[in-house]
Amino acid sequence: SDRRRIAFDSQVTAFPAVGGTRARAALVLEIDGFELDRLAALRGTDEVQLELAGFAMDDSDTILDEFRRKVRIDVAAMRDAGRLGEQAFRYSDFVDVPPGEGRLRILVRESEIGELSAVTRGYFAREIVPDEGMVLVRPLVVDNVTVPRLPDPGERFDPLEFDERRFAPIAAPAVRPGGALTVLVVAYNLPLDEMTGEPQAGIVMDLDEGHDGQVYRLRDFEIIGSSRNAELDITRLLVRVAIPAHARVGDASLWTQIIDQVGGERREEQTQLFLSPE
Repeated sequence: SDRRRIAFDSQVTAFPAVGGTRARAALVLEIDGFELDRLAALRGTDEVQLELAGFAMDDSDTILDEFRRKVRIDVAAMRDAGRLGEQAFRYSDFVDVPPGEGRLRILVRESEIGELSAVTRGYFAREIVPDEGMVLVRPLVVDNVTVPRLPDPGERFDPLEFDERRFAPIAAPAVRPGGALTVLVVAYNLPLDEMTGEPQAGIVMDLDEGHDGQVYRLRDFEIIGSSRNAELDITRLLVRVAIPAHARVGDASLWTQIIDQVGGERREEQTQLFLSPE
């Protein structure tokens, strides 16, 4: 059963399996500054040491893949950097799984005081056949915080990596109206121009304020980075998005849509946001 002694936010995004390969499921984990400060106070020190683990399982509870990490966090340095409510520890990792439905069991433990949290997230990994149309993976909000590249003996394609930097996604993104955020968009099998090899697809973004709210077609966004893996036919885009200043505070959804400019095919996915007053 789930156990939440340490408060954290998490999400799991499964990237499709392409042409018979195994799928890759990305975990995003976030612990805010106030919770880290609480743990440091229980330890009686200015630091926290966390043990992180994840276990991908099928319906019969067979473990398909796993990761284990230890991280040390300097809470005193966070206090010196500014308001703890505006800071967080963010971590991302991967497990390799077969296509289909599965579960990722996530455990977080403070090494010295022994406080432990555990939660299970479900996921579904699509399998793409070579002649299937384009696929858009749920966009992830990222910032300029990077995490060290982890050893990957198989040199597997890392959807979160740009120019040898690995971006740390945000599990519970918050942005104020009038602010901006950076979104990682991953698309498979985009139609290409036969002459130039450039993607023949457009991108559209809408902000949905939720029930009884407004839907804004966002005009103020910019593709600030892109990369392509030709072997797996994967295109990644980093998109800087400005949120309208008149948007209402509260829960919202950022809808990202990829449109085939030739065949008219559309794919869309959403990312949950919180529009914060500060």
